[in-house]
Amino acid sequence: MSDIPVDNRKIIEQLKEDFTNSLLVPRIRCLIVHGSSLFQEDGDGNSDIDLELVLAYHIRVDIDLVKEIIIKNKVKAECQVRYVNEITDDRGLILRTGYKIFMYFAYSNGITLIGDNIYVNLIKRLTGKMVKRSLLISIQLHFKDIRKTYLGGAPAEIVNKNIERFLFDVCLYLGLIDYRKLGTKNVFEAEKRCCIEELLKRFGGCLGDNDIRTLKLFGRKKERGQFCAEMFEVINKIMSLI
Repeated sequence: MSDIPVDNRKIIEQLKEDFTNSLLVPRIRCLIVHGSSLFQEDGDGNSDIDLELVLAYHIRVDIDLVKEIIIKNKVKAECQVRYVNEITDDRGLILRTGYKIFMYFAYSNGITLIGDNIYVNLIKRLTGKMVKRSLLISIQLHFKDIRKTYLGGAPAEIVNKNIERFLFDVCLYLGLIDYRKLGTKNVFEAEKRCCIEELLKRFGGCLGDNDIRTLKLFGRKKERGQFCAEMFEVINKIMSLI
């Protein structure tokens, strides 16, 4: 906890206390904090505290109890609520579909606030094939969402975020970034700069000069909150290459 930025650490400690004192605590298998709040202050007001809450079993008021804690603290926090059977049952939808199971590595590398980190053992059950399939699904979803948000008139920040996630997942899928290190500072920094260096090293010989310039331009425009329409062509080429 000592390495977390001071302001974020105060919020996280308060959230931990509130969950510990809540009616949920007898059923909390683990409460994990992960994501950008571990590494950077929320200077622009767009970041949030990412929590992963795993409960032993379900009762009707769970969601209301969690919501009460988040609202009480008046902070931007996202708390994903899961139950042990959802993430351990091989016949459950999560493992059958493989949806976002690569994020288990980010949770396993997070900071455990309450209980024991269930994901440390869960990732041992995931094969490389399972993780790559999950990443491929995520790539396709972000590819769709880039167009969907742009055509729907979403702000540049939202469209750019989908592009960033698309590029990041491509790098994870191709092994340019080690998915086992998800949630660590170095991987967070790579995602923040849109993995431009890694992509150019892998695809530089397949992309034209204009494509390479566009990739570099996207990184700069994203920092300024601007959209780079030329990225559509580059995204299409990368999608065809993988």
